[in-house]
Amino acid sequence: YELEDVPIGNIISPWEVEEARVKKYVKLGLQAVPPIVVASNYEVIDGTHRFEAVKRLGGETIEAYVGVDNETPP
Repeated sequence: YELEDVPIGNIISPWEVEEARVKKYVKLGLQAVPPIVVASNYEVIDGTHRFEAVKRLGGETIEAYVGVDNETPP
């Protein structure tokens, strides 16, 4: 996995979110949201609520660990 700033529009998040968890991250603000983990196709593996919070805060990119095609998720 490589740490990258990924454009929000590239991220695929098929998971449903719990509103209370998203609001918690929104309160923290853009600078306090830890990186998410995405597969090589940018589908969220871990961090759906953080991703949704950054979208709501108007972030253009999100810091993410991006998988390499020959790796399996942690």
